[in-house]
Amino acid sequence: MTTQNQCTKFLAHAERIYEDELRDDLVNDHQGYIVKVDGRSGKYSIGISASQSLTELKKTCANPVTYTVRVGFDHVYDLPSSTVSDAVSPEHDE
Repeated sequence: MTTQNQCTKFLAHAERIYEDELRDDLVNDHQGYIVKVDGRSGKYSIGISASQSLTELKKTCANPVTYTVRVGFDHVYDLPSSTVSDAVSPEHDE
C-alpha cells in the first residue's frame, strides 16, 4: 500500500519529469493532448483524453501514481459555466 507521503513524493517526481524532460519536446506536436506521467517508473503516455492516456499507461505500469497535464495549458479541463443540476427542463418545472 502506498502512503500519502509516498504519493506526494511520486507526484512531485512525475511533475519534475514533465517539466524538465517532456514539456519542450511535446508542446509543438502534442498541443492540447493529455499526458500522464507515472511517478514511480517515470514512464508516460499521451492521449486525447485523460482516460485514453491512463489506459495506455496501464499497459506498461500496473499501478501508476500519475501526474496529469494538458500540453501547452495551465490546467487539464475548464469547468463548465453551468452543470446538468443547474438546468431545469420544462417538463420538470412543476
